[in-house]
Amino acid sequence: MMARARPRAPMLQDPEPSTMEGTDDEIDSGSDGSGAFLSASEVDDSDSDAEQPLPHQKKRRFDGDDTLGLELVTATVLHGSGAAPAAISSAHIDASEEAEASLLQLEVGDLLREARPNLALETALLELVRTLAALLRALPVVEVAAEGSGAAAAVRGFLSDLAFHPVRPFTFHAPTRVQVVGSLALCAAVRPAPCLDLALLIPACCLDSKDQLNHRQVQGCAASWASEPYLAKRALYLAHIASQLEAHPQLGTLTWACLADDPRRPALLLHPPPGTSPAGFCIRLLPAAPPELCPLPKLGPARNNLRSAVSVPAPPPPEVLAAAAAAAAAATKAAAVATAAAKAARGGRRARPVRGPNPAKQLQERKAAAAAAAKAAEVAAAKAAAAAPPPPQEPKQLATPHYNTSVLQDLLMLPLADACRSAAATCPHFAEAAALLRVWARQQQLSLGADGLTGTFLTLLLVHLLESGKASAAMPAMHLLRTALLALSAPKTFTPGLIMQWRQPGGGGGPAVPPPDVKAWRKAFEVVFVDGSGWLNLAAGVSRSALAAARGAAARSLRLLSGGSPAAFDAVFLARQRQAALFDYWFHVKVPPTAAAPTAPAAAAGGSGSQQLLSDQPGWRSQEARVEALATKALGSRARLVRVFRRTLGPEAQAQVQQQQQQQQQQQQQAGAGTGGAVFQRGAPSPLQQHVLLGVQVDASAAVRGLDLGPSADKAEAAAAFRSFWGAKAELRRFQDGSIAEAVVWEGEAAQRHLIVDRMVSYILQRHLPPGASVVCHGGVLDAALHRKHSTPEGDMAAARLCEAAAERLGKRLRSLAANSLPLKIVAVQAAAPVLRHAAAFPPLPQLLAGAAADTLVGAHIARCLEPVELLCQLEGSGRWPDSPEAYEKMKAALGCQLAQQLHSTLGVDAAAAEGWVDVLSEGFAFRLLLVTERDAVMQGRAAQPGSGEVAGEDSPPMRTWLQGAVAGVAGHSPAFEGAVRLAKRWLGAHLLSPHLGQEAVELILAHCFTAGGTDGTPTSSSSAAPGGGPPALAAAQPPASRLSGFLRFLHLLAGHPWRVQPLLVDPSGELSAAQRDAITRQHARARAQGTAPALCLATPKDPGGGAWTSSRPSALVLPRIAVLAQRSAAALEALLLGGGVSGGSAQASSAAAVDCDAAAAAAAEAAAAEAAAAATAAAVFSSDLAEYDVVIRLRSHALPSAANRLRLGPSGSAAAAVRPPLGPALQAANQQLAALAEAAAAAPGSKHSRSILKGIPQSILAARGRQVVRRELLVGFDPLPLYTAQLQQRLADLAVVCADHVGGTLLALKWRAAALAPAPLRPHTAHLSCPAGSLEAAPAEELLAARGKAGGAAAGGAAVRQGALSAAAVVPDVVGVLADALQLGEGLVASIQLQ
Repeated sequence: MMARARPRAPMLQDPEPSTMEGTDDEIDSGSDGSGAFLSASEVDDSDSDAEQPLPHQKKRRFDGDDTLGLELVTATVLHGSGAAPAAISSAHIDASEEAEASLLQLEVGDLLREARPNLALETALLELVRTLAALLRALPVVEVAAEGSGAAAAVRGFLSDLAFHPVRPFTFHAPTRVQVVGSLALCAAVRPAPCLDLALLIPACCLDSKDQLNHRQVQGCAASWASEPYLAKRALYLAHIASQLEAHPQLGTLTWACLADDPRRPALLLHPPPGTSPAGFCIRLLPAAPPELCPLPKLGPARNNLRSAVSVPAPPPPEVLAAAAAAAAAATKAAAVATAAAKAARGGRRARPVRGPNPAKQLQERKAAAAAAAKAAEVAAAKAAAAAPPPPQEPKQLATPHYNTSVLQDLLMLPLADACRSAAATCPHFAEAAALLRVWARQQQLSLGADGLTGTFLTLLLVHLLESGKASAAMPAMHLLRTALLALSAPKTFTPGLIMQWRQPGGGGGPAVPPPDVKAWRKAFEVVFVDGSGWLNLAAGVSRSALAAARGAAARSLRLLSGGSPAAFDAVFLARQRQAALFDYWFHVKVPPTAAAPTAPAAAAGGSGSQQLLSDQPGWRSQEARVEALATKALGSRARLVRVFRRTLGPEAQAQVQQQQQQQQQQQQQAGAGTGGAVFQRGAPSPLQQHVLLGVQVDASAAVRGLDLGPSADKAEAAAAFRSFWGAKAELRRFQDGSIAEAVVWEGEAAQRHLIVDRMVSYILQRHLPPGASVVCHGGVLDAALHRKHSTPEGDMAAARLCEAAAERLGKRLRSLAANSLPLKIVAVQAAAPVLRHAAAFPPLPQLLAGAAADTLVGAHIARCLEPVELLCQLEGSGRWPDSPEAYEKMKAALGCQLAQQLHSTLGVDAAAAEGWVDVLSEGFAFRLLLVTERDAVMQGRAAQPGSGEVAGEDSPPMRTWLQGAVAGVAGHSPAFEGAVRLAKRWLGAHLLSPHLGQEAVELILAHCFTAGGTDGTPTSSSSAAPGGGPPALAAAQPPASRLSGFLRFLHLLAGHPWRVQPLLVDPSGELSAAQRDAITRQHARARAQGTAPALCLATPKDPGGGAWTSSRPSALVLPRIAVLAQRSAAALEALLLGGGVSGGSAQASSAAAVDCDAAAAAAAEAAAAEAAAAATAAAVFSSDLAEYDVVIRLRSHALPSAANRLRLGPSGSAAAAVRPPLGPALQAANQQLAALAEAAAAAPGSKHSRSILKGIPQSILAARGRQVVRRELLVGFDPLPLYTAQLQQRLADLAVVCADHVGGTLLALKWRAAALAPAPLRPHTAHLSCPAGSLEAAPAEELLAARGKAGGAAAGGAAVRQGALSAAAVVPDVVGVLADALQLGEGLVASIQLQ
């Protein structure tokens, strides 16, 4: 067990290229192991007067490492264990109760030595840190002007974005304390980009009271408002330090970065000189705020510290104002009428006199009319008062929890660092566990995006577990890791909110105020993890979706580690997940930028002028949250996880600003200003990735659901909200149970159901996002590869279902045959064709002459060659079978003849018997019946030659039965399997690999991809560790639920699995136990040592040896080629899904007018560009580079039955195509000879007939000769391309490798073997294809050999020539003769042959 050899995954390699990639210690995203603001360090025990140093005060000496927080590092270096704990002794291993536990400890120690830099080799770096600290402490007091060409020029644009108006000149004082913090101080830094964080405590005298308050009014200042003075002074503090450090180039080069992807928090990066740090450390200078800045309660989650963050009440709608105006006019009119009526009732000089026979009655009527008018006036006045809009309200200040967190992170940097230091001092294995957590998060891709899990989050979670007693300080590193994973995987950990053990924060002053309750935190943030002070949310930057992804990864990792499998450690820590394969659907959402007008000072200063820094969060963060919320609500139960990867301010933004800096460097030098790496000179950076990257994990069955049920019709409010959300898509429907409810129906063909998720997300985002928003979907980006000439996707799906139904009915009819009609009764009929297990690249289409109904035909094409659908017919047992294998086969053939005769006479079915099968034409399809008995295995064993090995899977009925059931089970559980396996088979053929990997092997590999990680979070194997076996990355990932993610994992598996040393255990149903898996692994190791193991081993419960489907193909020569092609295709597909190409220019806000005017045109242009990119990607994934082959044999498409399946994709647009050197004179002459031979063959008398016989049957011939006569000319199971490929490979076995596309190809390609062209002794079996070396016929071979020697080094070719020259009988291949033989072999099929 100790000597178990297992290939290591590339754990410590550079991360895969991705726009959203990030690691624990990457300096660009601020996600260092210290989390950019939380680190382990010592508590400052210096005197209180040191917080406000005066210019005349003497500087104190700082001697020793204790003032720099390097105690753990120094102790590690002194003990000589800079990388990891000492190795476990053999005595300890022997004394261990469980050998597996000892092996795990060995693996942990090996991993830590590989992952953590060796601090014993970083003495030069530590000395540089000491020198830097002494230099920073010795900086003099100086006034730094916020304007001008001095040090502040490096952050001029940043200050203008903040609208900073200094009240008085900023006075710089040397930092009160210089402290090494971060992952290095804990000895938990990990490769590949470790960072040393150096905290600089800003003296209190550099700041003013209430500097944390934005837009506060200042008395006695020309500008009456000061905007974000703390952040501005923090930037000025760093700018002055940068200007001073530039005078010491021996310390290294300076750059700027955003801390924790916060544009308001710049940080300085010092890159040491080359050779200073073997591990590649960089030094990051982090300003820390003094406790006197402000009391912590003023930075609570419900407090407002940005006066610009206000909620302005919306004005009343126009219809409300119109109604109020109408009511007021009516009230005025009614009042006038009432006044006139009252005057008439009172009488007077001007009143109309009362006349008539009854004056009293008329006067009474006038009084009644006056009273009614007065009442109407009162009613109208009341209505006018009710309709009047409410009085305008004062703007309400909003809470600014994220801005408050930015200030709190600087305030509590050292207290929280002290908590980490205390935990590391009390727990011996704390640093190792923290490093393991960082490695685990990076390998599981949990640190991607600005909302991912940082090393800080994980480290402080570990601290919390130790403080709360859920973890013990005596635990080893792996136990601490398990405890942390258990906390992450439990929903109850973060759902109610997690609060660390309370501790009294140092400084701050003021009366003790109780911290906010959990409700206040949950209202302000998606994830709550409050520190010990009770005022800082450590998970402020973590999104709910990122935490859900971490929860799932932690649960799967715990399941693997608990299983006890040797492969569990690899799956959890060594196998790196691929981001593009983690989600089933990807969307690129581009939201038009907000058109915020720049402030006057910002515009004058040349800054970006955006209001992003004057609000609680930048505008792009709100856009990302809005997109995620809309997609989550729209998908509902269809989605397991919806995540928007928050954009980072990483290398792209830095590169942009660095380029701007270089353009202005000359002007700044002429002005006498130091650049200091002025990243913030033009303003705060913003993400260059203009689109929002949205990933969705779906439920495989629910994703293709065509109906979304809404609330019942009697729930008025819920129904109105449903209609408001879905718009015109919502409709009221009555269901079969009598209920009436709102619903959304997604119409469409069954073949397009995999695009329902794309349609839903695209519709809802474009409905609710601002005008001009665009959504690019990728669910059907590769569907064009599955289109063919004489059918449609809907026709293909209908044909497959018709074939299944026809096979079912034929099986019933076969079983219903009378027992006395056949010597042996058919007791069972088992499907054995790919189309019947939902795995055919292209299903057979119904054929008119085979009995298809007119309404089932797809197109008017009548094919002559029919693809057989194989069925295994199990005969009842008998003891009268002959013992001879030859006689046994003849007896079965006789039974086949009787079965064909009985089918024709009894059932009226056209049937024809052959020696090995019976072909039946039924309901438009050709079925091939294979008779099977219980004595087949015995007879195959007797007929096999000694030493020939195991029986091939194609010839073993039990193996085929198991394969049919296993693959059909996977396809039935996951609707996405059928599309993925079709893409995989089409990809294999498109790259001319059909002869080298059977379709059964492709199906098994895809079945493993869909079951390796379990189903719905539950392992399918009896062993919970790495179910299904194979590569660890698949075991630790959620199974795919879309055709695109399944196909991508297929490519990753082909490219990344160590095929030469490790078998792939395919166990979809979980039949293998842990002991059986270990036995298969040991069996493969023995076979590999003996040289009998297949190059690609697919071990199954029915085939532990793994060679049933791959014993003869692929060869060890072709397998690396398959891996390389898979890697290329996967890279092209990942680049499209993740949006690797970022459009130039920054994502700055544009004017509203430009957005409104060009919204439609921009959306159309973006849609066209996205469609072109998708088409180019599909072509790059499926196109084969013919320049990599030596010979191209082009076939006549009209002579191929599968030519209708040919790929019809555009140019790939790939610039990586191989370039071959020009042909020499001998090869040009050979091509001319081959062209002449091809023309002569085409002009031969029988050539035209041989070319036309495989064409489809014309309708005229069918009408003239009748169906019964023409039906006899049908060819069942005849495909000339595989036959020609097999015969050609048999003839050229020692000379070349033949590559072809059996799915729909129209050409073959040859690649000469390495030693085929070298002079060699004459061999009898190849004498007709050889010629003497140096002869005229040998010129093409010698020229090819010379060209290969120049390309791959002249040593190999020259040595071969010299070796051949020593032999008197040296011969070389007759290249023209070999290819002429290939032309003759494919007469009527081959159109041309060309050497390259």
